[in-house]
Amino acid sequence: MMQPQLMQQIEKHTRSLFQKVFRGFGTDALRFTFYSLASTGRDIKFDIGRMEGFRNFCNKIWNAARYVMMNSEGKTVPESLSLEHCS
Repeated sequence: MMQPQLMQQIEKHTRSLFQKVFRGFGTDALRFTFYSLASTGRDIKFDIGRMEGFRNFCNKIWNAARYVMMNSEGKTVPESLSLEHCS
């Protein structure tokens, strides 16, 4: 931290500012955004638009999983799959 004496003020301001923004996106979208930005040796440029895109992506994954769960009740998956099972 470049200005340790301002740490409390910076933390308080950051919490109040970003708490409102992040609330509409959800934890999964926030985590996925940070995962995608995680790389060594570069600065992170955080973009709300990117987080919105990841929220939509996580939503699609969630909906696809729900669809599969609803339509697979009582069905079993063979132990070994082949191309014949895909039709």
